[in-house]
This record gives sequence, structure tokens and C-alpha cells, in this order.
Amino acid sequence: MRQVLGLADDEVALRQAASASAKRHRALVRKRLGVAYEAARVRQVAEAAIRRAVQSKDNPADLINVALEKLVRERCELPGYTTLDAMAASIRAEVNTGFFAMVAGRLDRSARARLARLLVVDPVSRRSEFDRLKDVAKAASLGKFKQRSALLADLDAIGPTGVWLQDVPAGKVAHFAGQARVTDAADMRKVGADKQLTLLACTRSRAGSATTW
Repeated sequence: MRQVLGLADDEVALRQAASASAKRHRALVRKRLGVAYEAARVRQVAEAAIRRAVQSKDNPADLINVALEKLVRERCELPGYTTLDAMAASIRAEVNTGFFAMVAGRLDRSARARLARLLVVDPVSRRSEFDRLKDVAKAASLGKFKQRSALLADLDAIGPTGVWLQDVPAGKVAHFAGQARVTDAADMRKVGADKQLTLLACTRSRAGSATTW
């Protein structure tokens, strides 16, 4: 085999020695730090921490940090970053998909149609109601106050978003609304139905809570 690979006898011996040394060093480090290499337990601890955190957080980096902090407290050997990254992405997608399905399941046909109309772009103004939802309140004046009051009335007519978003943590609502805020109507129409409806409901909810002067 050495001849086939073109390796000298001493080179193979050095590599074997290096591998054995690395194994001994890892064992010494674990003993010194009081940690154990238990892949199954590490995964269990990290997954449980991420599942708790993802109920209120959404940023993958935040989820990974939560897992790392928990693993350190539990005296677990830290897995590779890619392992935690993949775990956080998978759990985040699973939980968010559950929220999307839950919210969409609460909408009747009329509510779905009303939310869908938010994405219709007016050919004259080239703006949609979705754009209006994302508008930031301007400095107070009588004219702008009337415009804002009209917008509030329109928001109320969309539907009971408080009911639709019940059991969705406030942090998630804020994140979903933030995601919608940086997405235009054309791209929103390309989003999956359940997610689209949830993002629109969150946008409407946040717009309603941000209309004070």
C-alpha cells in the first residue's frame, strides 16, 4: 500500500505517531477541563437549547450562541460550527413552518383574499397597500393625522390579527414583520402561501402598533 501511494516507511510512521499524539492530547485536554466526548448527549443538549430559544429568537447566530452557552455550562465538548449551524437551521425551519401553518389555518377564505389584495400594485401610483403598511409615520400635522387615521381604519378592516397571531411569540412577530419590511410586493407573491399570509399578518399587526404619534 505504501508503494502504491508513493509513501516512504518513515513518513507513514510519522503520520501514525502524529495521529496517536493528537488522540492522547485530546484525552488530556478533556481530563483537564472535566469534559467528556459524548456525541449523542452533546447533540441532545444543543438541540434542546435551540428548540427553547427558537420560540422567541430567529437569528441563526443567536440560536447557535444559546446552544454554545448551554453546552459550556453542561461541561460538554463543543461540536464543530457546521454541526450547530445545520442543527439551528433545521430546527428554525421546522418551528417557523409550524407557526406559518398555525396562522394560515386560522384564516378563512375572506381573510386570505383580503391579505392577498395587499400585494396588488396600483398601476397609477405603482404602490400596493402592502407598501402603505410599511410606511413610517411622518411628523404630525392635521392633514397627516387624517391620512394616518384613514390608514388605521384600513388596518382594522383587514381583520383580527391579534386572534390570528395568538400563541406566536412577540419576538417572532417582530422578526416576521421585519422580514416582510425588506421584501417588496413582487417577491412576497413568490413566497409560499402559509408563510406569505403570516408575514402579511405580522406586518399589519406591527403597523397597527406603530401608528401612535
